[in-house]
Amino acid sequence: MWSTLLCVKCPTTGLYVGKTGHTLHQRMSSHRSNINCGKTDFPVVAHFCSNNHSIDDLQVIVLMSNFKTQQEQKEWEYKFMQKFNTI
Repeated sequence: MWSTLLCVKCPTTGLYVGKTGHTLHQRMSSHRSNINCGKTDFPVVAHFCSNNHSIDDLQVIVLMSNFKTQQEQKEWEYKFMQKFNTI
């Protein structure tokens, strides 16, 4: 089984489509921790640290999960990036 595709919503500038191989809870806990610590190694964290956002602004939606292959996951990630104009 491959990763989960998720969409992180920013209240001011739009959407970010990403993936995780962890549970959604683990991934969001990691993002929250990194935001609180100012670790900007990930695009989502860098955005939320640099644009005067609050941790409360971090919203996430699961788009799809349980892919059969990594290729299937990559194809869907690209489709969602096109659909939401996040490329």
